[in-house]
Amino acid sequence: MKYNSKLDEAFNIVEVFDLVKESVDEFLGESRAGLDIGFVEMGNTQQCVFAFYPVGSNIIVMNKTPIRRIMETKPELLKPFVFTILLHEYLHSQGIYPCGRFGE
Repeated sequence: MKYNSKLDEAFNIVEVFDLVKESVDEFLGESRAGLDIGFVEMGNTQQCVFAFYPVGSNIIVMNKTPIRRIMETKPELLKPFVFTILLHEYLHSQGIYPCGRFGE
């Protein structure tokens, strides 16, 4: 369970993202260079968007609102939340979508 301890040791969101990339490379043999994270205030409605990956871009855009809300209420959940959201979007950046690989 080296990823549990590495997640605990991560200092910030960038380090959590590095762990996401490391885990995908280890488990799927896939990697993607030059991908950044951006943060935008998208609000928090009943259909909250946590993050998105614009297909063909070099950025994952995260919603600041849920991050702020987690920090205010349950900060211990921030790293697992960010890991899960970034993993989901990073897989999209690899061309992996719910129905399989994009373009197949």
